[in-house]
Amino acid sequence: MPGGRGGGGERVRGRGRNALSAPAFSLLSQLRPARRAKAFAQTFCAERRGSLSHSWKSLVVFGFFAPLLLHPPAKEHRFTTAACERLDQGFKMVIKVYIATSSGSTSIKKQQQDVMGFLAANKIEFEECDIAANESNRKWMRENIPEESRPATGNPLPPQIFNEEKYCGNYEAFFDAREDNAVYAFLGLTAPPGSKEAEALAKKAQQ
Repeated sequence: MPGGRGGGGERVRGRGRNALSAPAFSLLSQLRPARRAKAFAQTFCAERRGSLSHSWKSLVVFGFFAPLLLHPPAKEHRFTTAACERLDQGFKMVIKVYIATSSGSTSIKKQQQDVMGFLAANKIEFEECDIAANESNRKWMRENIPEESRPATGNPLPPQIFNEEKYCGNYEAFFDAREDNAVYAFLGLTAPPGSKEAEALAKKAQQ
């Protein structure tokens, strides 16, 4: 937001073009440290371009990376135009499908192929995270599946689906969402115009 003021005339942190509005900074300070660095940079870049609305709650979608600071910065933060562009290009909600490439279960293999095939056919970008070849993937998946979504016995089995670090569900939940034309909602994404899901939502809104 040019001129060194945020929406409603709030003073900003920093000066001139290299500044972040007070409402945005206040909201960002409430994020967990692990989310704060990218959030700060993304918000700054968007404000400098004047592309953010005054709905500051929307800012919570920014940032899933390394810590910035535990306390408000004492110094001005400056980002070059090139840096802002790189950040903008790199920021995208990524669907992550945790799979086991070496699984001996035919059922698991079919389920994994079913999920990834659907995402690819609908041009939904996703990342394969192999828990068989990467122990850190296996550990992260198991640690981040909510308690209520874990099996009564044993460990959660792939495929497991996340939107960044937010858990979406397992294959059964994906299957049910697909049957109900609600996969985009299941994934935490906006259904594209013209899709069955978008049309269903439009009809529901009109009722």
